[in-house]
Amino acid sequence: ARLESSCKEDGILLSKDTYWQVKEKFQCSNAGKIEVKGFSEAISTYEVLFDVVNDQSHVSLKTENLDLDLDLGRLTFDELDALRELVSTAHEKLRVINSKD
Repeated sequence: ARLESSCKEDGILLSKDTYWQVKEKFQCSNAGKIEVKGFSEAISTYEVLFDVVNDQSHVSLKTENLDLDLDLGRLTFDELDALRELVSTAHEKLRVINSKD
């Protein structure tokens, strides 16, 4: 809540600790240090970049039976969870189908 009041509308501002946990999954930029109530020193912050488009965040696959186009950098946490669940379910179903062959 303390960082939320300091970030842009519809933005996400991360502390240094959180940034180090998610930096491989999300593109972020250093947003500088801010004074936060309850902390004796200013804390380093990072802003999640949603509008950055690059080949690393975009994947697609088109076949006769599949048309998949994902912009991984723009997916919400809920969408990422749903995608993980879908891939896991598909993987399990494929294992069952392949074990019958």
